[in-house]
Amino acid sequence: MAVLGPLDQPAAAGDGVAAAIAGLLAGAGSAPPAVQARVFSTMPPLRGVERAVGDGVDMTNWNVVIDDVVIIKVTTRLGDGDRAVRLVSAVSRHAPDAVPTLYGALELHSPDDVAVVATATALVPGAVDGWTWAVDELEAHLDGGASTAWPAAVGAMLAGVHAALRRETEAVGCSADDAHLVSAFVRDAHELSTDDDPLARRLAARLDAMLHDVTALTAGSAPRFAIHGDLHLGQLLRDLDHRFTLIDFDGDPQAALGHDEADAAVDLAHLLVSIDLVGAIAAKRRQHDDPRIIDWCTQMQQQLLSAYRTELARRGSSELLDAARLPGLRAAQLVRELTYARDYLPRWSYAADWAISHRYSPRPDAEDPSWIPPALPTT
Repeated sequence: MAVLGPLDQPAAAGDGVAAAIAGLLAGAGSAPPAVQARVFSTMPPLRGVERAVGDGVDMTNWNVVIDDVVIIKVTTRLGDGDRAVRLVSAVSRHAPDAVPTLYGALELHSPDDVAVVATATALVPGAVDGWTWAVDELEAHLDGGASTAWPAAVGAMLAGVHAALRRETEAVGCSADDAHLVSAFVRDAHELSTDDDPLARRLAARLDAMLHDVTALTAGSAPRFAIHGDLHLGQLLRDLDHRFTLIDFDGDPQAALGHDEADAAVDLAHLLVSIDLVGAIAAKRRQHDDPRIIDWCTQMQQQLLSAYRTELARRGSSELLDAARLPGLRAAQLVRELTYARDYLPRWSYAADWAISHRYSPRPDAEDPSWIPPALPTT
C-alpha cells in the first residue's frame, strides 16, 4: 500500500501526513470516509515535528517519528497491521514492559473487511536495535571488554512474551505441519547451490548436513499459538538503561509459515540465527574472520537459550519449547536469509553465508572456498 502526501507524491517526513494521522488518533480533526480511529492509550501532546526513521535501512513499512515521542507506522501490506495490534495488545495485558505503548490504530472499513492501515506507538527514548547494540557488544568483547548479561535479559523477556501470546492466542487442536517448510528448503537450497560463485559452492558442500537437520523435523508436542513471526535481534530495542523492548509483530513478509499457528521454537530458532548474523557483520566490519567471533556467538546463544528455558520453567510453561525442533528450524531460517537476500537485498547474503560456513561441516570431497569478508560500507 502506497503512502501519498501533497500533490499525490510519495509521503515523506515533514509533509504533515504522519502528524495528521497522529492527530486523528488523538481526537483532532475528522477522519476520511470509511476510516475509523481506535484509541488504546492517551497520546502525549504533540507539536507535530516530523523526522524520517530508518534511512539507509531495509524496512518493509513506512515510518515517521513525531517530536521524538511517537512513531507512526503505515503498513504496506494490508493485514500486517491487524496482526501487530492484536499481538501487542495481548502482550501488553501480561508483559507490558516487553513492548512499547500502543496509542492507537487507524482502521479502513469496507463492506467485507476491516483492516488496520496505520498505528501510533511510543518511541523508546535513546533506543537502538540489535543490529547495532549487539554488534557493538561483540566488538567490545573482541577488544578485551566483558560482555553484558544481555542474553539472560532477552531470553527471560522472550519467555514472558511467549507465555502471554500462548495465553491469549493458543490455536486449539492445531498440529504442526512442516512438510511445506521442508519442501521450500529443498527447492530453495538446491537453486541457491547451483550458481557459479563461492557462496553457492560453500552451500553445496554443506547441503547434506543442513538437509539432515531439516528432514529430521518432527511435529513435536509443543502448543501452537500466534508467535512474533519475524524475531531477530533487529527487533529488539535496547534503551540507555539497557532495558529491552520487542517491536514489529507484523510477521515475516516472505515466510510461508502460518505464524498464527506456530510453536515457540520457530521464533527462538530465528533469534538464535540472528546472533550468528551479528557475528558476520562484525567479521565484515573488521575485514577479518576472527575465530573468537563464532565462539562468542555460540556462548551468547547458549546463555539466551538457558535463560529462556529457566524463565519458562519458573512460569510453569516449559511445554512451550520443543528444543528438538531447533536444529531443523535454524537450518531452514538460514536458507530463508539467503532467499531474502537474493530477492530483496543482495548485499545481505554474506551474513547467512558466514553462518552456514561456520555451523555446518562440508563434505570431504566438495569444493569449499574460504569465506572472505566483503568490503561493504553498510550492513
